[in-house]
Amino acid sequence: MDWDCFKTISVGVTPFSTITVVGYIYSVPSRLIGYDLKVDIHDKYIELRYGTKILETIPRCFSEDKHCINYRHIVKHLLRKPGAFKNYQYKDALFPSVIFRKTYDALCAFNEQKGSRLYLELLHFTALNNETEVSIALEIILSENEIPTKENVKNLLDMPRTTHPKVTVLQPILNHYDSLLAFDIRSNYV
Repeated sequence: MDWDCFKTISVGVTPFSTITVVGYIYSVPSRLIGYDLKVDIHDKYIELRYGTKILETIPRCFSEDKHCINYRHIVKHLLRKPGAFKNYQYKDALFPSVIFRKTYDALCAFNEQKGSRLYLELLHFTALNNETEVSIALEIILSENEIPTKENVKNLLDMPRTTHPKVTVLQPILNHYDSLLAFDIRSNYV
């Protein structure tokens, strides 16, 4: 029998949409800012509860930098203050992959004043859509030296998909195989 022993603590959600659990900082959905939550600490995950309702289950953080930030939790909140992104303490956690970092750099090079806001709009779009598809679209846009804005990504994702060619597989004529059986391989080696 496997017993799941866990510890429960109370935490408050900071104005930055984070909580601290056993010395590690976790992001939580921004709608929870200001709430007091119960956190069940299991071996491999934590469960966030409000009353008896489980709001979210998050994998336990064991990173060296002592934080686990999910951009989906905080991007909407950061959109209200895009200027704060430049000096955001966990800014590196808001680049899901290298292509997003390249996108941010390209947007800031394109428009230094609005680069952060354009990136946050794109990141919010990504949070609402498929991150893998957005990543592929960003790679295409950057390879063509275009500006990787949300609108350009959306236009690329909205393009009609190419259809696969119809493949027809012909049924073999079994009589042809019979002729192979009649052929004497030894006659070629004499």
